[in-house]
Amino acid sequence: VAALAHVDTGVNVGAALTNEDLTSVDQLAAVALHAIGQASVGIGDTVAVFGAGPIGIMLGLWARTAGAFRVILCDIDPTKVEFARKQGFDAVNSRETDPVEYIRTQTGGRGADACIEGAGVAQTWEQALKAVKSFGTVVSMGNPAGDMTLTQKGYWEILRKQLTLKGTWNSSYNDVRNEWRTALAAIASHRIDVRPLISHRFPLSEADKAFGVMRERKEFFNKVMFINR
Repeated sequence: VAALAHVDTGVNVGAALTNEDLTSVDQLAAVALHAIGQASVGIGDTVAVFGAGPIGIMLGLWARTAGAFRVILCDIDPTKVEFARKQGFDAVNSRETDPVEYIRTQTGGRGADACIEGAGVAQTWEQALKAVKSFGTVVSMGNPAGDMTLTQKGYWEILRKQLTLKGTWNSSYNDVRNEWRTALAAIASHRIDVRPLISHRFPLSEADKAFGVMRERKEFFNKVMFINR
């Protein structure tokens, strides 16, 4: 990812991006790129992401681009799990399967090289600490709605496995490191394909219906796009 953040792709970004690309090029892609950089993902790594919404999927895409051989997404929403599987990810329904045991099984008992907690929930944060390997890295990305607590056993995971804990916030946008430009170039060249993230398309005349989908949450959605027709 460090290399990606500095590479000049030679892509004419403005010419290469479609309207659907642009719909998904908000802070999501750059923020996910920054988090993957904090996780120091390398070639051959196993990366576990707790939370399989749009940001979780984007984290998975960047992890694969950075060289991760296995990306495991964990979520309690079966529709998100199914969508993640359709994108080629190994995905776990945490209500049905213990994600910690699953990750350990898939890694021969070793644990993931890096875990990213994207839900902002105490339970998933502790699961991330338990699922990562000794001397591994856990990145806290999820923004909690309230206080988060950690059990004694969860705290022991940090001590006994000598873990590296990192936070991640927003993205880098400066002359030295411009993750927005990197994200745009990766999407324009389709090294990162964000188009499957668009789950709904509505004309402006159906704005009420579009906002209703997002507000009422009665059906699965990722990105909702307004189109001109």
